Amino acid sequence: MTYDELLALKADFTGMDAAQAEQEGLEHYRSLYLDGTAPFGLRQLHDAQPVIFHLQGQFGFDHGFFTSSDLIGHPFRKDILDLGRLERMPWIGPIICGEVRGVEYRKEGFWRTGKRLYKRLYVLPQEGYVVWVEPQARGDWTFATAYTPTTANLAEYRRKSLLVREF
Repeated sequence: MTYDELLALKADFTGMDAAQAEQEGLEHYRSLYLDGTAPFGLRQLHDAQPVIFHLQGQFGFDHGFFTSSDLIGHPFRKDILDLGRLERMPWIGPIICGEVRGVEYRKEGFWRTGKRLYKRLYVLPQEGYVVWVEPQARGDWTFATAYTPTTANLAEYRRKSLLVREF
């Protein structure tokens, strides 16, 4: 898939207030990433590893598509809908499946309970857009979030992570 083809997938919430956009976005998320009426959905990453999308919880819809109204004082608070994240929601699947040309697949190491683990980071350089996927104890993966970070944060992500592959 080309960059232009990806751009054409962008969702449109023009003319909607925040409540309407949230409801439409949630329905769109359900249709793209959840399995029927289940509170989760199972999809595949570019290397056929399973990735779980959650409706609620630590890595649910709110975590993925809301942001903080006070990024300086409370950067991890998720209290306002981020329309940019919502509009780009349809991009997540093609990006993590390795279908989009130019996407960087990267790994960033971290420590959890004395073990070295790796998060997966997918970067679309043309947009400065990132998708994070977290490892789970069972060996599968969980969609964590997707957004457009600041230029400084994106540079830091790229500096701290290992480029594994470019699609």
